[in-house]
Amino acid sequence: MKKRITKDMFIQDIIHEHPETIQVFKEHKLECMNCQIAEFEDIGHGAKVHHLDPEKLVNALNAALEKKDADSP
Repeated sequence: MKKRITKDMFIQDIIHEHPETIQVFKEHKLECMNCQIAEFEDIGHGAKVHHLDPEKLVNALNAALEKKDADSP
């Protein structure tokens, strides 16, 4: 599996390195790929600002990474 996502990682870095996470952000009503501060904002802070549980968001993002790995040959 790829490196796990943690709540202290910057949102833009996650989207850039793991585009499969974009759908997770959208499912949580987060348009992080269009946000100007995604470069400077970590997952934990972004989740709290949008009244989301950071751990649940991180878990969902990591599940997307695991799914991609499982689907890869």
